[in-house]
Amino acid sequence: MKHLFNSSLRLWHLIAFGVILVLFGGGAVALADTEAITGFWASGQVRLASSSFSSSDPSIDISGTGTEKEILNASFVVPEGKKADLQATFSADLHHNGASGLTTYAYCFGKFALDGINPDAKFHPDQYQLLGGDTAHEPSALTVTMTGWRKNIPAGTHTVRVFVNAAYNGCQIQAANLNVVANVR
Repeated sequence: MKHLFNSSLRLWHLIAFGVILVLFGGGAVALADTEAITGFWASGQVRLASSSFSSSDPSIDISGTGTEKEILNASFVVPEGKKADLQATFSADLHHNGASGLTTYAYCFGKFALDGINPDAKFHPDQYQLLGGDTAHEPSALTVTMTGWRKNIPAGTHTVRVFVNAAYNGCQIQAANLNVVANVR
């Protein structure tokens, strides 16, 4: 013991001791704080819903008349006495001019709605431009995505719907996915 704190103690000994102390001490603090571990996603509070169709399914043509077509929908349940905040993500394989042949311009717009409310002013942002512009400068096919959110969904069974409309001669969707995450509180 008398030789422990003599001149042979080097700086690297102190650094090694400090690293060991931080590793063991920090790990013990993280393990002791179980509220931090369970507080973010408490058991049973997250609901997931998905739907999709693939390129082997029939494609969906959207004409340039401004008429909206429902592409996909997914349902989820909010338990009695609870509310939910949700995020929806949509992605699609989009081809311009699929519905009506060659044109100079193509514009495709997408939006989310909850429980058939359309337009749904509480779903943010309201509308996405999925494709737009001079088709000579666009590839013939694009993978497009959009994400939306809505807060304070009451208890019950709900359905998130994706609508797409087009201007000019339209868009064709050959594959699509919809994923909904509901955080129940």
